[in-house]
Amino acid sequence: PKTDCVLFAQMVPFSSSPLLHFKPGFNKNSIIKHKHRISQIKQLYVAGGWAKDSKPLRGYESMYVYGAHSTTRIYDFYLYSNYDKLILRTEFKRNHLPDAWIGLGNNFAVRGHSIYYQRNTNEMCKNNVTTDRYDYRVISEASGSFSYAYYSNQFLDFAGDENGLWVMYASDTSKGKIIVAKLDEKAFGVENKWTTDVYKQLAGNAFMACGVMYATRSVDLTTEEIFYSLDTKTGEERHFSIPFQKFQEKYSYLDYNPTDQKLYMYNNGYYVSYNVNICLDQG
Repeated sequence: PKTDCVLFAQMVPFSSSPLLHFKPGFNKNSIIKHKHRISQIKQLYVAGGWAKDSKPLRGYESMYVYGAHSTTRIYDFYLYSNYDKLILRTEFKRNHLPDAWIGLGNNFAVRGHSIYYQRNTNEMCKNNVTTDRYDYRVISEASGSFSYAYYSNQFLDFAGDENGLWVMYASDTSKGKIIVAKLDEKAFGVENKWTTDVYKQLAGNAFMACGVMYATRSVDLTTEEIFYSLDTKTGEERHFSIPFQKFQEKYSYLDYNPTDQKLYMYNNGYYVSYNVNICLDQG
């Protein structure tokens, strides 16, 4: 029998009123109930991100990492032991990035107690939270000409899911279309890559779930849609329209976490999390 991971999502503000249920290519108009949380923070920090570790060490399963600024630079990562500490802004550790390691772009990911983030245009950086050591690799083909639609300087988008660690970018060779690259976590290098049919400058953001890349784009000021997927296991691409609500027009960060099956959005100074289910289809 064939087993495929398929993404379902439900997004509801503050209550259990239904908003969205999707399975790309199938039954996309079905509705089920769930909820998500929205918490306001300092509006000064419009660009940033918040995340959980996609492969946490024991004892750090509830840890959150936050990094934001009034620009798309990242100067600090703050570590919180749980969600309540995040909201209260009482971190147990602050990683102040040395001048040579200041980040650019907001689409970082946390995996195995390390933070993966962009430095300059095409440099992947790794900050080990335990040792405070830094490392980097250059993706030579990643271009500084293609950012996501809402914010500049979003050239490398990191993601961690059930299948491993990923980075998404665009190149001159791909003519601005998003490339999905699977990373070898030990070697900290690209081991495989796929070119999508999505022009990065037209996409709001993208995320990985169970080895499938999903891309989003704007519908209107309060509505986004997931409109495309690429399954890296089969190479299958799908185009569809799955609208969902956003709190404000622009957001700088969208990432899926497999440990709690949530999407995390940083929506112009707001934390937003969406409940997500990963389902197995037998066929």
